[in-house]
Amino acid sequence: MHESAVFLHHNANCHHTIPYTKNSRFLKILNLQKGVSENKMSEHNSEKYLLENAAVNIFIQIYNQNYKDQLTIQVRQERPDVILAHAGQEFSGLEITHLFYDSQQAKVLLGRSEDDFDRIETMDKSIDTLNELIKKKERIYRDLGLSHDLSLLIRNASPIYGMTDFLKHKECIYKSYVFTNIWFLSRDGDGEWLLTDLLQP
Repeated sequence: MHESAVFLHHNANCHHTIPYTKNSRFLKILNLQKGVSENKMSEHNSEKYLLENAAVNIFIQIYNQNYKDQLTIQVRQERPDVILAHAGQEFSGLEITHLFYDSQQAKVLLGRSEDDFDRIETMDKSIDTLNELIKKKERIYRDLGLSHDLSLLIRNASPIYGMTDFLKHKECIYKSYVFTNIWFLSRDGDGEWLLTDLLQP
């Protein structure tokens, strides 16, 4: 994969300061239809698939708009989540995950809880959560010995902190070189999805 950072319509003066409401635009995107199955595991897997599918589609759209190396989905699987085909007939793996402030925010944003998420989010806690997420994925893949490059895609689910906020604290973000790239997908003040590689300076 290419290593350069990518931004789409990025405005460095914008901050994502939209407060959480149950009618927020992000909630409308992430609030998935339930009742796929009475089995909770099947329901979870369906929800996970839909979230991952939305994230990888946004990622590929932005990536292909900015690079000649056009990506397509070759295979959907469990580990890693996606095998990507490159224009040069090469393949790479992509593990997909979502960054929530904590488990309660995840439940609220995904429509699993009727309670309001009324906690005050802090940037320090958001960075800590991001770092733990990267380390968790690193532990999974460190010793697998995959035959292809592997990148991590993290989609930011915070309604409060956007791309600019995280880039201001980039030096505090954990760098795991188990991954060829750590792609960070996030909105910012203008609501546009942006993409950058957290492994790059």
